[in-house]
Amino acid sequence: MNCKNCNKQATALDLCETCFTKMIEKRIRKYLRINKFIEKNDKVIAVGNVTYHLLKSIFDKLPLNITQVEVQPKETKGVKIVIPWTLDHENHYFLQNFIDDKPKPFLKSNLIKLLLPITDVEAQLYAKIKKLNYTPMKQDKYTQLFTILEPKYQSVRYAFSTSVSEFKKLK
Repeated sequence: MNCKNCNKQATALDLCETCFTKMIEKRIRKYLRINKFIEKNDKVIAVGNVTYHLLKSIFDKLPLNITQVEVQPKETKGVKIVIPWTLDHENHYFLQNFIDDKPKPFLKSNLIKLLLPITDVEAQLYAKIKKLNYTPMKQDKYTQLFTILEPKYQSVRYAFSTSVSEFKKLK
């Protein structure tokens, strides 16, 4: 099968590796630009090497102080913490809070959920292509719901994520 953009050999979701990585970086770049999370001379802690690699490639010309850590640090003043939180994490977290008897509060607003515009599968593919480490979400009843629905409703994860965003605006 050929890439739908450039007709090279497709390897990831109907795209070649180059077009796929460009698409992922473009989505994340747009998400960061629209939300104005990171500015010139910010101090940033990137949790995991996927977030670190993406920040370095997206902000290659912007002077930033980026530190990579493997485990999310407790709150740090004056530093922005970037976590590898995908669209699937957000959907899972919302469903778990909605259905369980003991809902957890939403995550602190000072965290930047870098991978929010992409799914867990896309994050895994990106990490595999770039030869980075990425730990996927553990499958449970909430994540399996989307796995069951996706063959019939292809963009169910994105549609649900949009609904979650609208719901959070109401709170």
